[in-house]
Amino acid sequence: MLPLATVAALVMVLSSLSLLGTALAGRQAQAADLRRLQGEDALNSAAQLIAAQLLPGSPPTASLQVPLGEANATVQLLSWQPGADSALMRLQLQADPAQQANPAAQAGQAAGRTGSFRLMLDPSTAQVRGLRMEGP
Repeated sequence: MLPLATVAALVMVLSSLSLLGTALAGRQAQAADLRRLQGEDALNSAAQLIAAQLLPGSPPTASLQVPLGEANATVQLLSWQPGADSALMRLQLQADPAQQANPAAQAGQAAGRTGSFRLMLDPSTAQVRGLRMEGP
């Protein structure tokens, strides 16, 4: 009877470890998805701030600080291509160097994330009337 109880206990321990591993993997996937969404949100916020600061005929700000989770990030303007009725800008999100040493703050960072945004402009006034993310 003792060997059967030992085998049953061993099976229960192994199945518990398997369930724990599955739960931890799911948690990691959720955390990665949250970091991705926070990065996209920070890029969208930065694009909206840049669009709000645009003056007719002037180029946008080259660098901007935006909140990202519990830390801040710098958004760099990689390219700016104005047109008659739209403009295309490409932004890159960089973690704040002061926050990179803090692992807890890095959990919300999506350093190096890039995104392209199309700004729809009013042809008569060059004012921004729309903003759309075009891709990474």
